[in-house]
Amino acid sequence: VLLTALVDKSLVRWNVSGRYELHEVLLRYAEEKLGGLADAETQTRDRHSEYYATFLAHRTAPIQSANQKEALNEIGAEIANVNAAWQWMIARRRADWIEQSLVSLGYFYEIKSWFQEGVAAFQRAAAAFADAIEPAQQMLYARLLISQMSFLIRLDRYVEAREVGYACLRALRGTDAQTELARTVSNLGHITYRLGNHGEAKQFMQESVELTRTTGNARALSVALNNLGAVTLALGEYAYARQVFEECLTIKRQLGDQRSIANSLDNLGIIAREQGAFAQARKFHRESLAIYQTLDDQRGAQTALNNLGAVAFREGCYGEARQFLQTSLSVGAANPHHGIITGFTLARLGAVAGALGEFAEARRHLRDALTTAMEINSTPLALLVLAETGALWHAEGKSAAAVELLALVAAHPSSEQEARDRAQRLLTQIAPRLASDTFADQGHLGEAQARGRARQLEQVVNELLQKIGRAG
Repeated sequence: VLLTALVDKSLVRWNVSGRYELHEVLLRYAEEKLGGLADAETQTRDRHSEYYATFLAHRTAPIQSANQKEALNEIGAEIANVNAAWQWMIARRRADWIEQSLVSLGYFYEIKSWFQEGVAAFQRAAAAFADAIEPAQQMLYARLLISQMSFLIRLDRYVEAREVGYACLRALRGTDAQTELARTVSNLGHITYRLGNHGEAKQFMQESVELTRTTGNARALSVALNNLGAVTLALGEYAYARQVFEECLTIKRQLGDQRSIANSLDNLGIIAREQGAFAQARKFHRESLAIYQTLDDQRGAQTALNNLGAVAFREGCYGEARQFLQTSLSVGAANPHHGIITGFTLARLGAVAGALGEFAEARRHLRDALTTAMEINSTPLALLVLAETGALWHAEGKSAAAVELLALVAAHPSSEQEARDRAQRLLTQIAPRLASDTFADQGHLGEAQARGRARQLEQVVNELLQKIGRAG
């Protein structure tokens, strides 16, 4: 009756989702009155936070299953209340409520690409338990650090993420928390992979998989397998990578985790592309894209579109490739924290423009891609940009300079197999041109390659940014 009376007076509104909304004036009045009653305010905020801790706990399973979209929508409708409750849980150091909330809240931030919010939320929560003595709170502290590290990785802040990972290892020292240890090791492997040390990254990933298999935690195992697949893919171990991703996909289908299914499909598409199975690659990427779009996962959609563009480019369909890549870039523009994906997209747009003879545009895209690589400390991305710059120089008739650049990429230990293969294909194409008198004056092919292999990557990148900056 009271609610009906308030609705009649327009002080409370009944919205289309079936929820009551307080008029802003009434809300401010209630807050002022509550603020003057210290005990009442604490009790009210406690009840509010406890309610939303239970609310989030009830969505932990759905948000990781076939009911993912429904859970996302439900949390999204309550996100203002959820965030307020989370801050109060931290202020009150309520480990039990935070424990109930952290998984579904983390998933929500992840799928919505709210990475900055994720870092801030879990960093604040971790800080509240940094001096914890009680074992359960120490374990919660480690879990909060793992979530913080994951969001830092999404923001391409690899050095910071690594420091958080080491802090997490210290927190886990002397415990038997195999799942948390495996997640930490897997994240450290992912950071190492992004920084270009693929061999060390593979060791991290394999250790994580072995640890996770002992726990019987299927969801944690699927994450560890996904990361192992990514680094073996970068190393060009395609048969092994496919085996790993297929096992990962099987687990994810059993769990019903739609977003993770999309991720595995996308990765299988990359393997198919690199092995020349372009029709199969398109099928994988389109299926992945459809799932991401259903979930409104912008980062995932941007990635799938980028990969579709890469397939079209390899097929020689440059107009279609450009369309996919430009759409990917547009999706990424809505969230500026997708640096690594945007960087690869820009590199591929540069390759497309170069193949179409649009050299000024190619230089502009490659300059932006290389700048991105330097900003996020991604050596593999920088090397792919160098490979595409070598292709551009070859198209412009600068074959001698292209050889040195491509030789560096082909020999560098941080090159992913895609960049290495691209460089080798281009070197094979350039070889006939090197018989010309013009090139003969500059030395033989072997000498040019030796000069390239001897160059320091950082020096080459700095020189290149100056060159293409002036040319652009």
